[in-house]
Parts: sequence; C-alpha cells; structure tokens
Amino acid sequence: ASQHNDQHVLENHSLRVCLGLMSEYDFMPKMTKVDQKLLRKTVIAMVLSTDMAEHFGVLSQFCQKITKEDLSPAPLPDARRHSVGSPHPDQRQARLSTKMLRQDHRTLLLKTAIKVADLGHTTLR
Repeated sequence: ASQHNDQHVLENHSLRVCLGLMSEYDFMPKMTKVDQKLLRKTVIAMVLSTDMAEHFGVLSQFCQKITKEDLSPAPLPDARRHSVGSPHPDQRQARLSTKMLRQDHRTLLLKTAIKVADLGHTTLR
C-alpha cells in the first residue's frame, strides 16, 4: 500500500503486473510509438476507473456526456445516406466505427464498459 501512497492500491498492482507482462512479451511490436503510448494510457485509465472510489466520478461524467453532448458519430453526407440498396441510416450509424468519436469520448465509453463488466460479474452465480 505504501508503494502506491495508499491510492488505488489493487489497481496499481494490477497495472504494474499487466504493463510488465505487455513489455516482457513484446505485446505491441508492430504498433507505432504513438499508438503504444495511447494504448498504455487507455489501459491505465480503464483499470484505475475500476476503483470504487472513482465510481461516481466516472458515472457522473458518462451521464453528463450522454445528456449534454451527442456521442453519436457524425452523419454521412446526404449523397451516401440514401443510396439504393444501402441499409437504413440508423442501422448504418450503429455500425460505424468508434474512430469517429473523440478520444476522450472513446476512453469514457471504455471506462464505463469495464465498470459494467467489473460490477456485473458480481451478479453471476
């Protein structure tokens, strides 16, 4: 606990082990340095968000983004939206990549997803 200044002790231990294994097994050999840094930053943010001390902060951020900002991808140009044989615009929007979201929105969605998984496992028998 003192190694982590009593802050996110379990999460920091898990991160130390995880990041050490990623480094030891050269988990990201073909990724650019920029992508490696982004992945490392995202993994750290996600794991630290599982600390219940962060629960209401993450939940509050998520609720604020959902109610005040549009997290959906940008619409496609009208010419492509109504082409013959293409899926309904709502279906196409649902399949669009998260690459169209801002990085902070992607990170928040991932934090929320891991929180759901982390808390949801307690309901399993």
